[in-house]
Amino acid sequence: MHTKAKTVPGRSPLQQATATADAVTLEVLFARFPMGQADMNGTLWNDIDEQHLDTDLRRRLAANGIRAGLIGTNIPEPIARLLNYTGERVPEEQIEQVSLDKEPIIRRRLIQVRDGGQSEILTTGQLKELPLLVREGNSLGGKTFRDAQGMFILHSHKLADGGMQLDLTPEIRHGNSRQTWNGNDGIFRLEMSREKEAYNNLRTTAVLTPGQMLVISCLPDRPGSLGYRFFTDETTGSLQQKVLLVRVAQLPPDALYLEEE
Repeated sequence: MHTKAKTVPGRSPLQQATATADAVTLEVLFARFPMGQADMNGTLWNDIDEQHLDTDLRRRLAANGIRAGLIGTNIPEPIARLLNYTGERVPEEQIEQVSLDKEPIIRRRLIQVRDGGQSEILTTGQLKELPLLVREGNSLGGKTFRDAQGMFILHSHKLADGGMQLDLTPEIRHGNSRQTWNGNDGIFRLEMSREKEAYNNLRTTAVLTPGQMLVISCLPDRPGSLGYRFFTDETTGSLQQKVLLVRVAQLPPDALYLEEE
């Protein structure tokens, strides 16, 4: 069941967060818009710091249809328009279960990740087939995954200067689930897992402070690329483009502060 979300004039559309002792709080947002929309693929990127990312990484991302960068606490106007959308909003606990044709333009949720911990950000639904073109250097290869789902594997690392390093690695899970034994500290567990295809050479690494956002979307002129597959959707009857925003909502309290408390 959907609930109506009301926007209060003058208030930020971004959620407030409270600190926990050992975890960073991240706000993960997906917004979608008509494929190739001019401002979202043009003027928006004038206000995004793409130079924050390594030059070679930007080149590899672009070759595979991905564009990424950093924005500060002043949200660019095209993003602000999307975040102030006042349509129906999906409750947090239903986000992963709602089909894309019933979702609002914005999906928003808070996640907490311990220092050095891992989380998953799904970028596609479950697909019977996911045909993909991947470019490495001067070579271009093609592969089709069956029963596949795209995602980013997120790792967070707190830095000594108060910032937070985020690593997002594209990954595809595919095939049928199978049982595997996983061990840690002498304890073995029987777990269900699927085949993985991780693209470590496309891992996006950024250093953020509270309020800053990592922005990732696709280049609309790279059909069949990894970025195109991760950031487009046709389930609504028309081709839609998506943008992922990851904001550092709250860092864990400083250890010295906790000792004083």
